[in-house]
Amino acid sequence: MNEVKKKCLGWRKILTFAKYGLFYFLMFCSFLVNAQSSTSSEKESTQGLTYYSGSIYHAKKANADIDGTVYVSEGWKKGSVINALGNETPVDQLQYDVYNQKILFVLGGQIYSLNEDLNIKEFRLGHKVFEKRFISGENKPDFFEVLSDNSKIGLLKRYKCTLVKGKASTGALPGRNDMFVMDTELYVEKEGGALEKIKPNKGNVLDLMDDKSDKIVEFAKSNKLNYRKEQDLTRILNFYDSL
Repeated sequence: MNEVKKKCLGWRKILTFAKYGLFYFLMFCSFLVNAQSSTSSEKESTQGLTYYSGSIYHAKKANADIDGTVYVSEGWKKGSVINALGNETPVDQLQYDVYNQKILFVLGGQIYSLNEDLNIKEFRLGHKVFEKRFISGENKPDFFEVLSDNSKIGLLKRYKCTLVKGKASTGALPGRNDMFVMDTELYVEKEGGALEKIKPNKGNVLDLMDDKSDKIVEFAKSNKLNYRKEQDLTRILNFYDSL
């Protein structure tokens, strides 16, 4: 009888140990799942981009003492990127490197350049919209800021960044660092046509709208618009589109 009791007590201890062992095992599994989920959530930002969406950005600015900037915007902006399928992904911190033609985003405190194989056709940087366009005679497309997307004549702005070499000090005269210099060019896009660079002045603008030139002249004069100014030119094109 005592042997039976001993065996029963032994089995009870084993079952108790197994029960608590299973409990701690399940707790450990739960911890691993949560840890993996946390790591995954760090890789997947709420902005929709991941570490796999780009590569670490190595700016030329970081490797040399260069004045100026390669960025199209003064600061990082909220925005979004849109691929060729029309899928839009919001981004918390977005920027565009004009010199290297790279879309940049921040993730985990690190700057990344967006992979080109994502086939981005458009991005929004704050209140500005940039669309990918091809220029005849150039091998690589570029992003243009859309100033006016009218159906008759659209107006776009292209940013170009060049690196101007500096000069070493001669002793009597101080040296000058290398410098990034930002320039802009305006392009018009007629319905169904290719992009054409335009030098904004009264004659060139009226040539674009020769079928309504009298009304354009009257509109510009009555509103004291300058054909050379970007904002005024946008108003003129918007008016022409309404005719």
